Amino acid sequence: MSLVIDEKTLDIPTHEAMDGIKKHWGMDSVYGLLSQELSSSCPLPQGVREHVLLTQGKGIRPMLVLISAGFGRDRKEKAGPMAAALEMLHMATLAHDDVIDGSSLRRSRTSINAKWGDGTAVLLGDFFYGKSLKLVSPYGVPVTDRFADIILDMVTGEFQEAESLFDPQGKISDYLKRTGKKTASFFSHCCGIGAMISGISAEQVKHLEQFGYYLGVAFQIKDDILDWCSSEEDRGKPVCHDLKQGVLTLPILFAMRLSKKRGKLGKIIKNRNITLDNLEFIKQELIKTGAIEYSYGMASLYGDCARINLNRLPGGMAKDHLETVLEYILDPSGVTTADNSLKVQDLPL
Repeated sequence: MSLVIDEKTLDIPTHEAMDGIKKHWGMDSVYGLLSQELSSSCPLPQGVREHVLLTQGKGIRPMLVLISAGFGRDRKEKAGPMAAALEMLHMATLAHDDVIDGSSLRRSRTSINAKWGDGTAVLLGDFFYGKSLKLVSPYGVPVTDRFADIILDMVTGEFQEAESLFDPQGKISDYLKRTGKKTASFFSHCCGIGAMISGISAEQVKHLEQFGYYLGVAFQIKDDILDWCSSEEDRGKPVCHDLKQGVLTLPILFAMRLSKKRGKLGKIIKNRNITLDNLEFIKQELIKTGAIEYSYGMASLYGDCARINLNRLPGGMAKDHLETVLEYILDPSGVTTADNSLKVQDLPL
């Protein structure tokens, strides 16, 4: 698939291409292990296991583990359980997040909390945490420490976010720090752990960790853009949900700097007056001011930083496939933007 922006033709990886990468690196085995773990030890409520297994996401995090391990030896034997553990950790955070946010939709299906109640969702998340720790423990202390760091960073980011709810004067730098904790740290550790267990050099591990970090920031910014540019059906989860919860993402923060109606915009946010009419007003301001465009420009800049680190790694299938994952995440289709060539000095920071 190709997309033309500013007279440049961008080759966008298709879902089929990503499916091919998943198959190459053994994602089927990872999901098989998840199914096995969900079938053992703890009798889940009827229907929950099937619901979870049918609610698969993009699988970016476990895929990063597998591909990063591909820079070394014995990737499938060593990396598979680790990839499953990190996907299970991600599933635990989603189960708990949906309870905190009161979300009724997850990955295009009814969320666990909406279907079985908050108690079941919390317990399921705890179950995932326990199972993931069991899978991680054989890898030793260095890997277990990084696993713990993922959780600590996510919780830190959540607390930081809670301190800035409905604050129209929020700083872009604070948003980027929160994103680093909540999302980018997870991506970074997925790459770093996969690299560590494959036995490659410390320098290569560092480059993969940095690649994962920048990729994670770009991923989150793109996700925040799509919250305003796509439908609930396409997203597989509620749209405009962040603002309704008081979370100001990058498009809103840019709009607060660019809009001539920033006074009205800030008043709506501060007074928590998130009606359908006001959401439409905000969306139009995001488009008119170029806030969506600037946000995508920022995502692209982080993508460039990821690519710089990727280019410091040896060539081969693993490197090529990480480049494809990066291009897939930065896919601009569905984003209301006319310019993907913004530079740092262009951004209203």
